[in-house]
Amino acid sequence: MGAIALCGLTAILATARGGQVDATPAAPAAESQAVAPPVDPAWMIPANPIERMGYREGRRQVFEVVPLGPNAVEVELSTARAFLAMRAAAAEAGIDLGLVSGFRSVAQQRALFRAWRKGRGNRAARPGESNHQSGRALDIAVTTEPGAVEWLESNGALFGFKRTVKSEPWHWEYVEVPVARGATRRVAKKKLAKALVHAKRPASVKTSVRPARRVTASRR
Repeated sequence: MGAIALCGLTAILATARGGQVDATPAAPAAESQAVAPPVDPAWMIPANPIERMGYREGRRQVFEVVPLGPNAVEVELSTARAFLAMRAAAAEAGIDLGLVSGFRSVAQQRALFRAWRKGRGNRAARPGESNHQSGRALDIAVTTEPGAVEWLESNGALFGFKRTVKSEPWHWEYVEVPVARGATRRVAKKKLAKALVHAKRPASVKTSVRPARRVTASRR
């Protein structure tokens, strides 16, 4: 009887040891795959845009704007879509594009204009004449992000953005892709065509000299 009991105990211990072989859990398969970082809700376009009264080319219009970023900077809807696409591309290059200013109300533009006239702050346009009042002009946070200006200079036009104030590297306007990429090319083409027309005129033709006329000052 003792031998039989010993054999039974040995079998039980062997079975218990066999059940503990796979006690350590296997690493989940998801850890071996790259997981995309979650999208910050602050940089997503909300479902319901806000209507704001603004100006474009001196005319009053109603614009649909959406808040973007942690500071909820209001941006015109089509401009916001283009900016987010540009921001995603910049992120792949290791550059984080933030926003400082976007749409401005009449009151906000008036305050900035008055401050500039008194010697405080950056140059500001008169109320009704600023492209910020259409929500298409953006002040991008480039001073705190190394390489941002250079990246925008090389890639901004691909997304329809153009730097329009030479003295302000942060000021970019959404003018749509065809304009941003082709405006300079079209102007150059017109100048070339005009030069060719003048070049084809015969050199022997003499034009009469007319007395100089008084030219009035431009009103632009």
